[in-house]
Amino acid sequence: PDAASAALGLPGEGVTPIDTASATGTGGMVVVEGHAVAGKPLKLRVAPQASPMRIELEDDTGAVIEESEIAPHVTRATLPLPPATARATYLLALHYTRNGGEETVIRTVVAAPH
Repeated sequence: PDAASAALGLPGEGVTPIDTASATGTGGMVVVEGHAVAGKPLKLRVAPQASPMRIELEDDTGAVIEESEIAPHVTRATLPLPPATARATYLLALHYTRNGGEETVIRTVVAAPH
C-alpha cells in the first residue's frame, strides 16, 4: 500500500473500505464476498435496510456499467463484472436512505482477469 493508505490502515489494492464502519473492521454497509473476477458475478453482502437500496458498478470515468435495486431487508446481492484480459478497477456505489436523506457508500473493486 502507498504511505497514505498504510497510515490509515487501508489496503493498497482489492476492496478498499471508504465508510467509517468498514475502516474499523465491522464490515460497513457493503462488503464484497470472495474475490472479484472479471466476467463472473460480484457477490455482495449488504446491511439490511427498511427501504430499497440501489447498487451501481461504475467504470473509471464514473459511467454506470451495471446497476440493481435491492429490496428492503435483503442482505445479499450480485452484479455481473464485465469480462477483461487484464486487471480492472471499478467503483461500487451503494445508495440508500437514512434519516430522511440519501447516503452513498463508495468502494473500489479490483477485478482479476479471467
